[in-house]
Formats: sequence, C-alpha cells, structure tokens
Amino acid sequence: MTAVETVTVNKHKDVTCVLSSDCISAKKKDVVDLTAGFPDYFPPEHLTSALQSLVRNEDNILTHQYSKKMGHPKLTKILAKLYGAELKRELNPRTNVLVNAGGVHSLFCSISSIVKPGDEVITFQPAFYSYERIIRHCQGISVHVPLKLVRNETAKYSKNVVQNGTNHKAETNGQTSDQPYDVESTEGQNTGRFVFDEDELRSKFSTKTKLIIVNTPHNPFGKVFTLKELTIISKLCIEYGVKVISDEVYERMVLPPNKHLSIASLPGMWERTIKIGSAGKCLSSTGWKVGWCIGSDDMLKEAGRLNNMSIGRSCSILSEAIAIALEEEYERREDPSSYLNSLPIEVSNKVDQVLEMFRKVGLRPIKPEGSYYLIIDVSAIDCGSDEPELTKDLQFVKWLRNEKKVKVWPVSKFYDNKNKDEIDLNLVRVCCFKSQETLDKVGRMFEGWEI
Repeated sequence: MTAVETVTVNKHKDVTCVLSSDCISAKKKDVVDLTAGFPDYFPPEHLTSALQSLVRNEDNILTHQYSKKMGHPKLTKILAKLYGAELKRELNPRTNVLVNAGGVHSLFCSISSIVKPGDEVITFQPAFYSYERIIRHCQGISVHVPLKLVRNETAKYSKNVVQNGTNHKAETNGQTSDQPYDVESTEGQNTGRFVFDEDELRSKFSTKTKLIIVNTPHNPFGKVFTLKELTIISKLCIEYGVKVISDEVYERMVLPPNKHLSIASLPGMWERTIKIGSAGKCLSSTGWKVGWCIGSDDMLKEAGRLNNMSIGRSCSILSEAIAIALEEEYERREDPSSYLNSLPIEVSNKVDQVLEMFRKVGLRPIKPEGSYYLIIDVSAIDCGSDEPELTKDLQFVKWLRNEKKVKVWPVSKFYDNKNKDEIDLNLVRVCCFKSQETLDKVGRMFEGWEI
C-alpha cells in the first residue's frame, strides 16, 4: 500500500499515530495546539452574562424544562427574524427553523432526511469529515468534486475554471488583466485560491444524484463561494431536481472584502435548500452544542422528526441565552462595534498575524476568504523525515510538533477520495482564532527559524 493510499484508506489511524496523546511531546504543556477549531478564550460577555442571569432566575422556570419540538421559541423567533432579513423572505419560527444539538447534529438530521440507500451525494473535496460519515450511515454514495489550488504566480485559467465565483478580467487602473481581481504578488506569500471546474461539476450530476453539500465559508480551505459559483450550482440542481445542504456555520467569519451569500437566496433554491448555522461558531461557544437548520416547511418536516427521535428536544436554557445575545446583535446590526460585525475584523487580524509568521520562515501561506483557518503549503521544506511511509503533510505536522512545539492539522485528513491524484499532500491547516498570548507564544517559538 502506498503512502497516499494509506492516507485515503486508513487516514484516521495514521493521523492518530502522528498526533495522538500517546506522543510524549504532545503531552507537554509547552506545546501550542493550533489544530482545534475554536478560540482558547472566553465567549462574548453578553452571551455568558445572559446564561448566568438565567440560572437563578426564578421568574422564568420554564427555561429549565423541555423546549418545543422545533426548538426553544425565543431562539426560533430571533433566528427567523435574523435570517428572514438576510434571505429577504418572511420565515415562520414554528416551521422554518429547527434547533439541534450543534451543527453536526443539524447536518445529521438534514442529510438523513434526504438521503436514502443508493442515493448519490456530491461533495466538494476536501470536506468536513462528518459529511462522509453521515452519508455512509444513510448508505448513500459519495461523489466528489475536487477543489484545486491555483497558485497565483503561475495562474493560467481555463475558461471553465471557476475562480472565486468569477470568470472575468479584473480592472487595474482602467486596464484589464487575466489575473483574479484581488490576487496579491507579495514575494514569498501564496495568495492562490481554490477552484473547481464547471464541466467536471456538471459531469457528476445524474439521475441518481439526490443531494449536493455546499460549505461556504469552506472548511478546511476557507473558500467563500460567490454568486457566479452558486448560480452554476443552483442551475444544475434545478435541472436535475437535486436538493442542497448549505453548511454556513462560518458565515459570520467572512473576511473583508469578501461577501457571504447563501444559495438559499437564489431563484428556485429556497424550496430545495436546508441552511445550517451554529451558535458555537458565530458566538464562539462550541461546547454549548446548539445549531440550527433553516428551510421551507417541506424541507424541515422530516429533519424535525429525526431531531425529535434522536434528542427529543434541544437545550432550553442555552437556547434562551443564545436568543438573548442574538436579539442584542439584531438590534445593533448597524453598529460596527457589535460582536457579529466586529468578528470578521478580529479574525482577519489574527489570520494576518499567523500568516506573516509562516511567511517569514519561507513557507507559503494561503489566506482564507472566510473562517479562521489558514492553509500552509509546506512543499518547500525538507523535514528530514526517516519515515518515508508518511506523506509530506504528516511529516511536517510531526516535525513541527517535535521541533517547534506547535501542532497543526494535515489537510489530507479531510479527503475521502479513492482517486489519489485529487489529494494535495503538501497542505496543512492552522486555526488562527487564538488569544494574543497564544499567538505571541507561537511567534517566539518561530524566532530564528528559516527554511
């Protein structure tokens, strides 16, 4: 079995061998963990204060009891209000919003409500690993469309390659250019982007296709799908009668100047789309495990039944606290200093800081368009590994942990392709959403390092 086949067939075992807690160096307190997709500091104060006030509030005892079938009413109402404004349609909080036990549970209920044995599901690879697990649980068949890295210094775009949703010529000082509109040319900094081929996507649709999963902003690549791309996808879905799960848990972390757009807002797509959101991501409280589905009555009917069968009801008191925080955010929606409005700037600043650390040592970072994940191209470094069976990303992950005491995540873990040619083995993912103290510590660990 080749190294690539080992990653694709038995990837979880290999990653565990490299990163697991049985590795002595990983247990040391001086190792900084940049693998975990959550902040290492407190959630926003208005969220935690809301929960604290609810715990001993004897005037609202029902927050300690069962919620409604579709979710705690206060939360479903503010979510209907919030997303109704963004989707430009009136949402019924009793039928168009479903509150689940976290974003993964939202995915489980929504995918399971659509996919039956033998149905084909299209995903863009690499992908969040829960997609594949849930599809297999439903006995569905995964069909993959690769996202490929186009490095800006050698970018030659075919007419069928969709780059950031655009097939256009950029304007530069009144002139046109074949380069994407916001590619930087900073020496040593890779601001390439991840693209898919329209013809390849079309070739994956068939009469067996039941569902496509769109993740924007994308994990792990940080790609934001734009109007051009979403329009291509939506037209194919309408043509083939395909439904959509739109995983938008990172929707509040779209980095300037990029803009978030939900495919559910496009013509003909509301009736065939379930949009996924997460309090854990948008309010930096992943341990609370509160997520939601937004969709039409018909799209959420079966998902609601599965939600009721699997957890009974979502958590009332956490939902109440989240609702209070989101109500404040809605009232302050025009205020740049509100938490949700300032979050993209905060994340962008942290991403830039980590990007510069890796750029200075000679590696090639790829700045995300959304999310708090930075992708690093490690093809330029020789890790001096005596384990040739490990792929390049795993070699680097192990070397960085042992030599620099920093843990990052191999992107190959996010692939589930049988076609090994579609896997980029030179990329690692770094979570930048950490405290300034943590980032400063990483900076000190990198001092004097140059490849």
